[in-house]
Amino acid sequence: MPATPRGHAKVKITADGQEQNLEGDCYHDHNWGDVALMKVMNHWCWGRANIGDYTVINSYMTTEKKYGHAKIPVFLLAKQEEILADDLQYVTYSETDKAIEPVTGKPYYQNLVFDYNSPEKHCRITYSAEKVITHDKMIDQIDGFKKLMAKMVGFDGAYLRFVGIVKLEILEGDNVVETQSSKGLWEEAYFGKTMED
Repeated sequence: MPATPRGHAKVKITADGQEQNLEGDCYHDHNWGDVALMKVMNHWCWGRANIGDYTVINSYMTTEKKYGHAKIPVFLLAKQEEILADDLQYVTYSETDKAIEPVTGKPYYQNLVFDYNSPEKHCRITYSAEKVITHDKMIDQIDGFKKLMAKMVGFDGAYLRFVGIVKLEILEGDNVVETQSSKGLWEEAYFGKTMED
Protein backbone atom coordinates (compact mmCIF):
# COMPACT_ATOMS: atom_id res chain seq x y z
CA MET A 1 0.00 0.00 0.00
CA PRO A 2 1.63 3.29 -1.04
CA ALA A 3 0.79 5.22 2.13
CA THR A 4 2.65 8.26 0.77
CA PRO A 5 2.81 8.14 -3.05
CA ARG A 6 4.47 11.56 -3.09
CA GLY A 7 5.43 13.46 0.01
CA HIS A 8 7.92 16.04 1.21
CA ALA A 9 10.50 15.12 3.84
CA LYS A 10 12.91 17.08 6.02
CA VAL A 11 15.72 15.07 7.60
CA LYS A 12 18.66 15.75 9.88
CA ILE A 13 21.67 13.45 9.49
CA THR A 14 24.57 13.37 11.91
CA ALA A 15 27.66 11.36 10.91
CA ASP A 16 31.17 11.65 12.33
CA GLY A 17 30.11 14.71 14.30
CA GLN A 18 28.91 16.54 11.19
CA GLU A 19 25.26 17.55 10.95
CA GLN A 20 23.45 17.96 7.68
CA ASN A 21 19.86 19.09 7.03
CA LEU A 22 18.23 17.84 3.84
CA GLU A 23 14.78 18.02 2.30
CA GLY A 24 13.09 16.77 -0.83
CA ASP A 25 10.49 14.44 -2.31
CA CYS A 26 9.80 11.17 -0.55
CA TYR A 27 7.83 7.95 -0.99
CA HIS A 28 6.58 5.38 1.52
CA ASP A 29 4.80 2.07 1.09
CA HIS A 30 4.02 -0.84 3.36
CA ASN A 31 3.26 -4.49 2.70
CA TRP A 32 0.32 -5.77 4.76
CA GLY A 33 -0.66 -9.39 5.18
CA ASP A 34 -0.73 -12.43 7.41
CA VAL A 35 1.41 -14.68 5.20
CA ALA A 36 5.18 -14.37 4.75
CA LEU A 37 6.05 -12.88 1.35
CA MET A 38 8.46 -15.76 0.69
CA LYS A 39 5.57 -18.23 0.78
CA VAL A 40 3.57 -16.53 -1.96
CA MET A 41 5.88 -14.25 -3.94
CA ASN A 42 8.76 -15.35 -6.18
CA HIS A 43 9.98 -11.90 -7.19
CA TRP A 44 8.95 -8.39 -8.12
CA CYS A 45 10.22 -5.19 -9.63
CA TRP A 46 8.85 -2.04 -7.99
CA GLY A 47 9.50 1.50 -9.16
CA ARG A 48 8.49 5.05 -8.40
CA ALA A 49 9.40 8.48 -9.66
CA ASN A 50 8.33 12.09 -9.55
CA ILE A 51 8.44 13.59 -13.04
CA GLY A 52 7.51 17.25 -12.98
CA ASP A 53 3.88 17.40 -11.81
CA TYR A 54 3.48 13.67 -12.45
CA THR A 55 3.80 10.86 -9.91
CA VAL A 56 4.35 7.29 -11.15
CA ILE A 57 4.26 4.04 -9.18
CA ASN A 58 4.71 0.76 -11.03
CA SER A 59 5.27 -2.84 -10.06
CA TYR A 60 5.26 -6.22 -11.72
CA MET A 61 5.01 -9.12 -9.30
CA THR A 62 5.40 -12.84 -9.99
CA THR A 63 3.94 -15.35 -7.53
CA GLU A 64 5.59 -18.60 -6.44
CA LYS A 65 5.24 -21.78 -8.54
CA LYS A 66 2.53 -23.04 -6.18
CA TYR A 67 0.36 -20.15 -7.43
CA GLY A 68 1.22 -20.65 -11.10
CA HIS A 69 3.83 -17.88 -11.32
CA ALA A 70 0.85 -15.52 -11.77
CA LYS A 71 1.75 -12.01 -12.95
CA ILE A 72 0.35 -9.07 -10.99
CA PRO A 73 0.94 -5.54 -12.32
CA VAL A 74 0.57 -2.29 -10.38
CA PHE A 75 0.21 1.00 -12.24
CA LEU A 76 -0.48 4.51 -11.04
CA LEU A 77 -0.06 7.76 -12.94
CA ALA A 78 -1.20 10.94 -11.22
CA LYS A 79 -0.82 14.59 -12.10
CA GLN A 80 -0.70 16.66 -8.93
CA GLU A 81 -3.75 15.38 -6.98
CA GLU A 82 -5.57 13.80 -9.95
CA ILE A 83 -5.22 10.08 -10.75
CA LEU A 84 -4.96 9.76 -14.54
CA ALA A 85 -4.47 6.00 -14.93
CA ASP A 86 -4.72 3.03 -12.55
CA ASP A 87 -6.90 0.32 -14.16
CA LEU A 88 -4.70 -2.78 -14.33
CA GLN A 89 -6.57 -4.42 -17.22
CA TYR A 90 -4.95 -1.90 -19.58
CA VAL A 91 -1.32 -2.49 -18.49
CA THR A 92 1.24 -4.28 -20.66
CA TYR A 93 4.69 -4.93 -19.22
CA SER A 94 7.91 -5.69 -21.12
CA GLU A 95 11.62 -5.86 -20.33
CA THR A 96 14.78 -5.77 -22.45
CA ASP A 97 18.58 -5.89 -22.12
CA LYS A 98 18.98 -8.70 -19.62
CA ALA A 99 22.03 -8.67 -17.36
CA ILE A 100 23.29 -10.72 -14.40
CA GLU A 101 24.13 -8.83 -11.22
CA PRO A 102 27.55 -10.23 -10.19
CA VAL A 103 27.24 -10.11 -6.36
CA THR A 104 23.85 -11.87 -6.11
CA GLY A 105 23.94 -13.75 -9.42
CA LYS A 106 20.37 -12.62 -10.08
CA PRO A 107 19.09 -11.60 -13.50
CA TYR A 108 17.65 -8.15 -14.10
CA TYR A 109 16.66 -6.05 -17.10
CA GLN A 110 18.19 -2.69 -17.85
CA ASN A 111 14.95 -1.41 -19.43
CA LEU A 112 11.45 -1.94 -18.07
CA VAL A 113 8.37 -0.65 -19.88
CA PHE A 114 4.84 -0.25 -18.49
CA ASP A 115 2.43 0.62 -21.30
CA TYR A 116 -1.05 1.77 -20.27
CA ASN A 117 -3.56 1.89 -23.11
CA SER A 118 -7.21 2.42 -22.17
CA PRO A 119 -9.95 3.97 -24.31
CA GLU A 120 -9.39 7.24 -22.41
CA LYS A 121 -5.62 7.34 -21.82
CA HIS A 122 -2.47 6.01 -23.46
CA CYS A 123 0.83 6.50 -21.65
CA ARG A 124 4.12 4.67 -21.30
CA ILE A 125 6.61 4.58 -18.41
CA THR A 126 10.16 3.41 -19.20
CA TYR A 127 12.75 2.68 -16.49
CA SER A 128 16.34 2.71 -17.83
CA ALA A 129 18.96 1.57 -15.31
CA GLU A 130 22.17 3.55 -14.95
CA LYS A 131 23.57 1.88 -11.85
CA VAL A 132 22.90 -0.87 -9.31
CA ILE A 133 23.17 0.91 -5.94
CA THR A 134 22.21 -2.00 -3.65
CA HIS A 135 22.92 -5.70 -4.12
CA ASP A 136 22.19 -7.76 -1.02
CA LYS A 137 21.94 -11.50 -0.51
CA MET A 138 19.13 -11.99 2.00
CA ILE A 139 20.91 -14.97 3.59
CA ASP A 140 23.63 -12.57 4.81
CA GLN A 141 21.04 -10.99 7.13
CA ILE A 142 20.42 -14.31 8.93
CA ASP A 143 22.55 -15.74 11.75
CA GLY A 144 23.13 -19.04 13.50
CA PHE A 145 20.85 -22.02 13.07
CA LYS A 146 18.41 -20.16 10.80
CA LYS A 147 21.25 -19.39 8.39
CA LEU A 148 22.32 -23.04 8.36
CA MET A 149 18.74 -24.15 7.65
CA ALA A 150 18.37 -21.53 4.92
CA LYS A 151 21.52 -22.84 3.23
CA MET A 152 20.29 -26.44 3.52
CA VAL A 153 17.02 -25.66 1.72
CA GLY A 154 18.83 -23.62 -0.94
CA PHE A 155 17.40 -20.21 0.00
CA ASP A 156 18.88 -17.61 -2.32
CA GLY A 157 16.75 -14.50 -1.87
CA ALA A 158 18.25 -11.19 -3.00
CA TYR A 159 17.47 -7.49 -3.11
CA LEU A 160 18.67 -5.14 -5.86
CA ARG A 161 18.06 -1.40 -6.09
CA PHE A 162 18.65 0.68 -9.19
CA VAL A 163 18.95 4.35 -10.02
CA GLY A 164 18.38 5.64 -13.52
CA ILE A 165 16.10 7.60 -15.80
CA VAL A 166 12.33 7.20 -15.72
CA LYS A 167 10.64 8.49 -18.85
CA LEU A 168 6.94 9.29 -19.17
CA GLU A 169 5.33 9.48 -22.60
CA ILE A 170 1.74 10.57 -23.18
CA LEU A 171 0.34 9.32 -26.49
CA GLU A 172 -2.58 10.11 -28.72
CA GLY A 173 -3.03 7.12 -30.98
CA ASP A 174 0.51 6.15 -31.96
CA ASN A 175 1.85 9.70 -31.63
CA VAL A 176 3.80 10.84 -28.57
CA VAL A 177 2.41 14.26 -27.61
CA GLU A 178 4.28 14.78 -24.35
CA THR A 179 7.57 13.45 -22.98
CA GLN A 180 9.14 14.12 -19.60
CA SER A 181 11.85 12.32 -17.66
CA SER A 182 13.51 12.38 -14.27
CA LYS A 183 15.83 10.39 -12.03
CA GLY A 184 14.10 7.52 -10.28
CA LEU A 185 14.59 4.50 -8.04
CA TRP A 186 13.36 0.97 -8.46
CA GLU A 187 14.02 -2.39 -6.96
CA GLU A 188 14.08 -6.06 -7.80
CA ALA A 189 13.36 -8.41 -4.90
CA TYR A 190 13.77 -12.17 -5.15
CA PHE A 191 12.05 -14.15 -2.40
CA GLY A 192 12.27 -17.58 -4.01
CA LYS A 193 14.57 -19.33 -6.41
CA THR A 194 15.15 -17.61 -9.74
CA MET A 195 12.54 -19.04 -12.11
CA GLU A 196 15.26 -20.22 -14.52
CA ASP A 197 16.81 -22.34 -11.71
